[in-house]
Amino acid sequence: MNHPDETTLLLYSDGELAADQAGAVRAHLETCAESRVRVDEFRAALEALASYKQKLAVALPPPPHPWIDIRERFGKSRGGFRSLLRGLAGSPRRWVPAAAAVVVLAAAIVHHVSETRHVGPAVAPPRESARPAAPLPAKDTGNEPAPAPGPSKPSAAAKPPAVEPPATPGEELAVFVALHRLGADLGEPIDVTRTAGGILVTGVGLDPQRAQEIRTALATLPRVVVRFSEPAAGVAEEPGRSQPVTPQRSPLGVLIEAHLGGRAPFEQFADRVLESSEAMMARAHALRRLSLHFPPEVEPQLDPSERQVLLGLHRDLTRAFIQREMEIQRWVDPVLRAASAVPTPPASPRVSAASWQGAVEALFDAASRVDRSISVVFAGASGESDPRAQHLAGQLARLRSASLAAEDWVR
Repeated sequence: MNHPDETTLLLYSDGELAADQAGAVRAHLETCAESRVRVDEFRAALEALASYKQKLAVALPPPPHPWIDIRERFGKSRGGFRSLLRGLAGSPRRWVPAAAAVVVLAAAIVHHVSETRHVGPAVAPPRESARPAAPLPAKDTGNEPAPAPGPSKPSAAAKPPAVEPPATPGEELAVFVALHRLGADLGEPIDVTRTAGGILVTGVGLDPQRAQEIRTALATLPRVVVRFSEPAAGVAEEPGRSQPVTPQRSPLGVLIEAHLGGRAPFEQFADRVLESSEAMMARAHALRRLSLHFPPEVEPQLDPSERQVLLGLHRDLTRAFIQREMEIQRWVDPVLRAASAVPTPPASPRVSAASWQGAVEALFDAASRVDRSISVVFAGASGESDPRAQHLAGQLARLRSASLAAEDWVR
């Protein structure tokens, strides 16, 4: 049986034969097991070469210039690619070992590249020389020639990235001052947090225009991050303190209504008292927040000018609080004594505090008690025990004492 030579089988395996020649080889392979084995071997070798070529293309660095396309040269050579293969193969039986050697060599190259993980053009290590190289001649620029470079110095170790210092109490105080100028420290749902990298200002459910005003005011402050968000879906907003008076009033409220001459005058009076109480508590919360962010152990960390700013902020809030507290005293105390014939309670002992922060804590506690009682008597709030006239009068007296003690720290 005449077998096709191995060059023909190789070309067939690589799809390089003309259609008529390929048909003849295909017909031969149907009856010749030996030739089929050779075609399988050629195809396996070609697939291996293609696979290693792909790996090399990924692992090797890009060439310094475009590779020379040798296909054009192959086309110009006599006999084309086939003649070249014949010349390389010599004896057909010696071609397969050569192809196998090429495969092994390609595998070694890929393995070496993968192990070294080369990512750039290789640089040969500098040779040691007995004498230093002569310096390059300086360019003629009309200036003094540059001095010859001295011996090379070891490069300094790369410096680690700079770590941003934590926020200071002074930076936090600047945020409180900016919010105070906008009145955003009085009941706004805003939190201020000192973090390792700056000051974080968060808020939920702010009006868009109000949120933009606050962002603009804080934009000039360094290291301040503002994050406002909307309330979670399905969560109802807390109703305001000012609300219509309900018919279910406390017994003390009924007495005050009778004294005022009916429901309409009572509702008008109640609205005024509730508004003052709400304004008083807004200042009380602002004062308490200030004292918690700048307690006695943190206040000394402020420089003298910053401490003066803190004390000025505390003074403004305290005086505004006392103004609202005095309004409640003027309105409620005489009506309370006239409606229930309660005697004027004795003055409460003066509150003593070691710091303005301690005085603020006592003030906040006294104001909270009065605010809860006012809500029950004048707004029919539930969840609180119904205060008696004498009880509310005593709370007002203790609030007056706490206000005087707080006032001592701002004089």
